[in-house]
Amino acid sequence: MRAGDLDKRAQIQRRSTAQDDFGQPLETYTDVVTRWIKIEPLSGREFISRSGEAADSTHKITLRPFNGLTPAHRIVYHARIFDIQHVANIAERGVDMILICKERLA
Repeated sequence: MRAGDLDKRAQIQRRSTAQDDFGQPLETYTDVVTRWIKIEPLSGREFISRSGEAADSTHKITLRPFNGLTPAHRIVYHARIFDIQHVANIAERGVDMILICKERLA
């Protein structure tokens, strides 16, 4: 992949669990690293759920390798949040990584 294809600067964040003032578990995220990425939409759909209308959007995100990247991480690009569903190291060569992500939609 050409370096120019990685045209978006995004944060990689790791999920951790803390406790709120009442001792209840609280999911938090901590910035790990900033990387250049490429975002490509794969699919999207709208549907009716019990709570009303909802949407689902899947993306492929390409980036340079990052050791230890798992679905416990997420990608944040401006106000967009991408939950990692799958991590693939292309040809196991350590050149490019492909992430299949679900975008959190409001």
